[in-house]
Amino acid sequence: MGNRMPGLEKNMREFIVENLTNTEALSVTVILMNNVIALIVAFFIMFTYKISYAGPAYSRKFNISIGSITIITAMIMSIISNNIALSLVWLVLFLS
Repeated sequence: MGNRMPGLEKNMREFIVENLTNTEALSVTVILMNNVIALIVAFFIMFTYKISYAGPAYSRKFNISIGSITIITAMIMSIISNNIALSLVWLVLFLS
């Protein structure tokens, strides 16, 4: 089957390039908001684990590591997000 909607492919490619080329620097507000949301999600995951594995199967150290990994991942992703976006833009432009 051939490409039935070439205009849609062009519009989608332009949409992707436009959104990925938005490489403005992250503000302190955005970084803090990302970390607060990650903290809320980490507490939710920790609370769910504590309820699900009550009794001898519950490990406090594992619960803390789950929360820590969530927060650390959010921090790392906010640091490298702009570099990933730039890489994807070059990939999309190269494949066009």
